[in-house]
Amino acid sequence: MRIQPLKSYHQPAYPTRVILDAQPELLRLTPRRWQRNAVVLGALATICTITAVRWSRAAGTPQDVSLVAPVFQHGEGRGSFGCVAVNPPTFLSEEEARQVIVDEGKKAGIVFAPDALTLSEVAIPFTSLSPDKSESGSKLQPLTLDGWDARRKVGYEYVSQDDYMKWKIEPSYSTAESFDLRKAADGLRDGLAQAKPAGAVGVFYDPLVSYNASMDQLVKTDKFSDATLVSVQVIAYISRGTVAKSAHQVKLILGGRRVVFDEGSNIADLDGMPFNLGHPAVRLHGILYVPLKPVADKLGLEYHWDAARATLTMKGVDAGENWETTLVRTTETDPAQQLTLAYHNNDWEWRAALAKEQAGEVLRQQVRDFITWLKAQGAI
Repeated sequence: MRIQPLKSYHQPAYPTRVILDAQPELLRLTPRRWQRNAVVLGALATICTITAVRWSRAAGTPQDVSLVAPVFQHGEGRGSFGCVAVNPPTFLSEEEARQVIVDEGKKAGIVFAPDALTLSEVAIPFTSLSPDKSESGSKLQPLTLDGWDARRKVGYEYVSQDDYMKWKIEPSYSTAESFDLRKAADGLRDGLAQAKPAGAVGVFYDPLVSYNASMDQLVKTDKFSDATLVSVQVIAYISRGTVAKSAHQVKLILGGRRVVFDEGSNIADLDGMPFNLGHPAVRLHGILYVPLKPVADKLGLEYHWDAARATLTMKGVDAGENWETTLVRTTETDPAQQLTLAYHNNDWEWRAALAKEQAGEVLRQQVRDFITWLKAQGAI
């Protein structure tokens, strides 16, 4: 076979390496069916990133390149408040999210310093609080990344409720407010890709876990015992009492009586007289739980456990409310560490705490995918 040079050839219908080097954003164009599949998007993003990095290295470009990760979609990131909202979400604050992100970063050897790098011009997406309106467009302005590791040149930005409110293009006069933090994260990701920061940057967003979704994660149980716990807030709710909280202590006021519970202690105080709880008071999800039986017996709360229906019924002190519920347990892998809880659907503080805990785990998965992506393309 004799090899001869071609005098001319047809331009291929697919984008060549030269075109993709000049327009790397073309790698993000995917079929709509793929866009709805987070697993496919994650795999495709990793493959495209590895390919792009290899091309850059083969062409002799510097290793200090600009890499902006795709937004790894874990959690809806959408929710509404106001007159139309029957299942509102809970928000993770910047500080709560930072604890999750920094913790996962340290496991991979990344040390994020807060607010350590400011990019001079980034296209920040416009947002809207109107349930019936979706904003488009952006505005160039400085952006200080929420976290930056100067040694590894890796950073992140977390799209929070506060960010969404700052980026809205106009005030909202509606009684309902709608948030789409995932869309805002996608828009910010595009703006960062255009800004080409030196290093690797990821964008995370608040997954906005709803109160009802958090309840769906509970594990029900039919085991009622002396160790079954109830929150002090629930006792106050069904008995029309009040609660006063401090760092490690909760005071329950019922009429003229006062009960003091100390976190980690199996001794409580009723009007100056100590009594034994049998088991220590435990703080879960930021809420103090105490053994139901000894507290109910001491305060005069009526309760009945229906084993056939696996249902607990309680009546508050001094003609308080009747309350019926099932029991749930915590999810430790060691059965000896699991706790059984009696909960109340109207205990919104508890439901919000559960939702925040679940949102933290969903955010953690976003960060883990980002770290996997960093390793795949050789940034760490």
